[in-house]
Formats: sequence, C-alpha cells, structure tokens
Amino acid sequence: MPFIALLLFSCDGGSDTSREIENKTDKTIKMLLFNNGIQRSDTLILKPDERQQVSIESDNDTSGDEPDCADRIDSAQTFIDGGGELTKLIQWDRNWEVETEKVKDVPVRYEHTCVFIIRPGDIDE
Repeated sequence: MPFIALLLFSCDGGSDTSREIENKTDKTIKMLLFNNGIQRSDTLILKPDERQQVSIESDNDTSGDEPDCADRIDSAQTFIDGGGELTKLIQWDRNWEVETEKVKDVPVRYEHTCVFIIRPGDIDE
C-alpha cells in the first residue's frame, strides 16, 4: 500500500523552484548566505562565468505565478578576489531573474528557475 500512496503523490500538480547564483564577472566570488542570522550552507565559490544551484523546493502551487526568489535569504556575506564590494542585494526579490516553464498540463506542473546574476557593474571597486 505505501507504494500506491507514493505513486499518487508523485502525480500531484504543483511547482518546483530552483534558486541559482551566476557570476558573470572576471573575478572569483565567495558567498555565505544567511536566513534569520543562521548560515544556510557552506561557502559558495563562484568562479568567473560559473552558475551554481543554492536550493530547490517543491510546493502545491499550480497558479504559475512567479515565486518569491529571495525567500529564506535575508542577508549574505560576499568576498571578491582582488577586492571590491557587491552593491546588488541578494535579499531583494527584484534583483532575481525568473524563468518559468509549464512542464505538465494534467495535473498542472511548473518549473521556476530563479537566478541572481552578478555582473561587473554590480561590484564597486
């Protein structure tokens, strides 16, 4: 019987949201992400032109509306090789780009990819 329950659950509609950080600069960037003052994970090391996933989650939302990309990220510490300060705030939802794709019609399922892109103009040297 547990197998049947798992099979039914996997057919539910909803959304999957992936959060990624992309470094489009020529510098290596190290980041620590925080939620309520607690470090979320190990230090991210983003080499130039590298993109890394920082989280993925699923929910039952079938509306297709854009997710809150900065959810559970209230601050970050950033270290830029060669110096400089990141002026773009990761905790502001408007600083994230969202790609949404409807991957299934019945039941409805969406995949959202939130990307925080760091560009050369986002670093104050």
